[in-house]
Amino acid sequence: LTSDTGASSLDGITRAGGLTITGVETGATLLYSVDGGPASASYDPTKLLDGAHTVLVTQTDVAGNTSTASSLSFVANIATVQSDTLVFKVSGDNWQGPVLHRRCREASPPSRHP
Repeated sequence: LTSDTGASSLDGITRAGGLTITGVETGATLLYSVDGGPASASYDPTKLLDGAHTVLVTQTDVAGNTSTASSLSFVANIATVQSDTLVFKVSGDNWQGPVLHRRCREASPPSRHP
């Protein structure tokens, strides 16, 4: 997990979902499988919805040998990002507030291909 943004740096909770892959042989190809789905040559963490995920990664070297899958499980917490704004309301010469306004952004659902 490239960036564990949860309460601790080791809790497996993230808002990013990116992976850092090391130990890739020159010329090797990587295949990713997310949550038991089909293997793909690419991994796009922006398609993840909130919740638990498991990513399996295999490496095939130039001779055609495929490694045992490595797995990583984590919890994505990316659909709701909050930003807070303090707002003061003015009515004539009177100030009212501050009032906390909380805005939530919801992630777009992932594209589904038939």
